[in-house]
Amino acid sequence: MLEKYNQYILPLAFLFAAGAFAASMVLSSVYSLIPCELCWYQRILMFPIPLLLAVAMLRRDILVYWYVLPLSVSGMVVAFYQSLLQWSIVGESSLTCNGVVACGDTQVEFLGFLTIPFGAFLVFTGITALMVAQMKFGKKIKAEFKVQLELLLRLIAIVLISLVVFFVIRKIVS
Repeated sequence: MLEKYNQYILPLAFLFAAGAFAASMVLSSVYSLIPCELCWYQRILMFPIPLLLAVAMLRRDILVYWYVLPLSVSGMVVAFYQSLLQWSIVGESSLTCNGVVACGDTQVEFLGFLTIPFGAFLVFTGITALMVAQMKFGKKIKAEFKVQLELLLRLIAIVLISLVVFFVIRKIVS
């Protein structure tokens, strides 16, 4: 049943990772949120993933999960731990970034529960699930390279256009 969707696995994982990258940059550069130490670890684990996925799609590398899974699973662990800190489920942490932001502080919260680290946890979990699907269906993806390349180029174009529009609107508003 899911095999008919296997051509979308890598582009969708790329979209998740690129979206997380863009969101992280916007939150720190535009909204001036200072990342804590655990946020930096999550960034270190997330930022290579879009590049790895883009190169994998261009090279038709069906074994990309060997590179991405260690990063995404590690990111899940760090993000989940920070979410537990913010929800006061585990004890207070002494980790700080520049002595300004503690890792247990909640800087942004949506819908009463969705914090930045929990959002990162959801993205890392989505990427991990897609890489597990890639392990199962990856052999059939190689034949569908043209569709993946077109999707990758469209996704990159959408991300770039969105960033340009965002910065133009930001410049006009300022």
